[in-house]
Amino acid sequence: MIKGTEFNIGARYTPKKYLGAGTFGCVIQAYDNLTRRPVAIKKLHKIEDLMDGKRILREIRLMRVLSHENLCELLDICYH
Repeated sequence: MIKGTEFNIGARYTPKKYLGAGTFGCVIQAYDNLTRRPVAIKKLHKIEDLMDGKRILREIRLMRVLSHENLCELLDICYH
């Protein structure tokens, strides 16, 4: 539980600190024990609106193909 949000991230990731929150969810910094590098994990709030779902899907599609030094690389998507 980080800042009131439960992150079920398993043993692969070690949570480090809370980074922030926005309209669609919360973001934490974690350490990937498998690749041995820091990662950001974003947990989305429950999606109850079709437009919100479309916006989130658009973000995922863009993150899959964008590559820039100032952007995070999309490594994995987990659905629970």
